[in-house]
Amino acid sequence: MATNLSGSTVASTFSQLLHVDGGPTATEKVVYGGGGASTALKVGSLSVSVGNLRLDGNTLSSINTNGDINIAPGGTGEVNISKANITGGTVAGVSLSGISSATFNGSAQTSPETVSSSGGTLTINCVESNVFSTTLTENVTLVVSNGTAGQTINVLLVQGATARTVSWPASFKWPAGTAPSVTASANAEDLLVATFIGSYWYASLIKGFS
Repeated sequence: MATNLSGSTVASTFSQLLHVDGGPTATEKVVYGGGGASTALKVGSLSVSVGNLRLDGNTLSSINTNGDINIAPGGTGEVNISKANITGGTVAGVSLSGISSATFNGSAQTSPETVSSSGGTLTINCVESNVFSTTLTENVTLVVSNGTAGQTINVLLVQGATARTVSWPASFKWPAGTAPSVTASANAEDLLVATFIGSYWYASLIKGFS
């Protein structure tokens, strides 16, 4: 007997609200409700498609060619993953916590960002990367924004045909309390390395690469 149900709500006090049998060769699909078991949906080994997503065994995939799969919790909700094996692609805006050890097979790196000064200010936005490079075209005051506790940045400072100067932020602490000067010669290359701890950047300047 076939039954068609319409409307937005189906209620039952029976243990089995709906049983769908796809035929003698199909795996059964059962929806439980009312006073029945806590399992809401049993599909067996068949795949299920909802919108543009397909659930097939342990695999969640997109039906659309090149379609993305987005997991977006609402409000203050979080996506909690106890185990993950990331084999490719780009992972952005992810905070990893509670990890005592991690193994990277292959390379792990931060893509360098090229930055330029404007109006005598050279701004390093720590959200963009951990590695930066710039060619100095004017005397600049360095500004470092959006640093995260424990973050280390590397900034390659390259002189142009005319040597320029760099003034450091007040939040920078230097070995022996002495702020260095960048190499004052054409085409010189210096590397600034700084780690953010507390409210200070603990910095050093490695000078005169050639």
